[in-house]
Order: sequence, then structure tokens, then C-alpha cells
Amino acid sequence: MSDTQDTRVERLDPEMPAQEMRLHMGDMLAQEMRTARAAIRWANSQAATALADRDAKIAELERERDRRNFVQTMTGPTAQDKAQVWQSQAEDFAAKLDTSEAQVAELLRERSETQQKLERATEALEPFARLAAHYADDTPDDHPAESIVPNVGDLRRARAFLNSNSPDGKGASQNG
Repeated sequence: MSDTQDTRVERLDPEMPAQEMRLHMGDMLAQEMRTARAAIRWANSQAATALADRDAKIAELERERDRRNFVQTMTGPTAQDKAQVWQSQAEDFAAKLDTSEAQVAELLRERSETQQKLERATEALEPFARLAAHYADDTPDDHPAESIVPNVGDLRRARAFLNSNSPDGKGASQNG
């Protein structure tokens, strides 16, 4: 198990300087930047949790294997008894390995889903970040956006993302 491939990915730093944030995501207002930083923190925590859970399960399986090895080695009085114990241990370990591989696959699938959600969030926020380029950085957050309006597709993508990530499935209001 110790030679498994490391699937960790480089994560964005939510505290990166504003200019670096704009390099990744385009020009942004202060509120948009706070929202993007919160989204980055959430995505990083989801990825870290999934990886930590996977690593903990693998470590637990390795500890159990080592404990069984020790107990069985110390108690088996004859070579034949030891061979039977080792055979049984190998079968148990193979079964646990299959289970562990399935758990790792599930964690990787969940990580992929989290990455897809982050990509959808970025896609939904991108038009709004482009709109922010029309205003100077020192423009107050409550300044009206005048006639600059995103297109209907941008609004629908944002609503679909919010709906897909809300616990009740209602996220943004539908028509009203």
C-alpha cells in the first residue's frame, strides 16, 4: 500500500494577492474577490477532507495487517499451522485490499465531482468578473452597475449552479 500513487493536486491559495487572483480569474470587484476566496477555501477543504479520509483508511488497513502478522507469528507453533495462518491472512488481506481499492475509487470519484463543481462555479462567475473590468478598483461595492448586464445564458448558468449545490435543491428563486 505504501507504493500507491499520490493523487494530491496543487490547490489555489485563497489568501493570494489581489493581482494574482485577477490573473487567475480576471478583473473582480471587492465583493466578487471575497466570494471567490470563499469558494477557493471551500474547494480546498473538500479536496483535503477526501484525501485525508482515504489516507486514514489506508493507514488503518496497514496497522491491522501488521497487528495480525505479529499475533499470528507469535502464536503459530508448527510450520503447518503457520502456513494455514498465512494463507488465511493472505485471503483476508486480499479481501480488504479489494475493499480499500473500491473506497479509494469512490474517494477519487467524489474528488472529481468536487473539481467539476468548482469548474462550474468558475464558469458561472466568469461573466460577472468580466463585467467588473468596466469599473475602477476604488468604485464602491454598492455603486449601481448601470446598463451593463450579463446575458440570459450567464444568468441561467449561475442559477443552475446555485440550484445544484443547495441542500433543498431550490438555491436561487425560479421565477418570482
